[in-house]
Amino acid sequence: PGAAVVAERLRKKVEDTQHDIGIGDPVRMTVSIGCVTLDEALAFQSPADLMRAAESSLTLAKNAGRNRVMSFTQFHVAA
Repeated sequence: PGAAVVAERLRKKVEDTQHDIGIGDPVRMTVSIGCVTLDEALAFQSPADLMRAAESSLTLAKNAGRNRVMSFTQFHVAA
């Protein structure tokens, strides 16, 4: 849950900020973030497995409509 809280703060900050990229009017951006927190309920066999879980979370966030945070535990534990 801690990673998701920090990721949501970051997502909101990016969404709320206008970015001057030097081509005229400022633009707004959004981000999708996938995160996973190591805990006793999720035992990963290797760092690569942990990274795959984070990548799966990111893919899920993008497929769910973008501009959101998805945590691995939100869909893994329910499955």
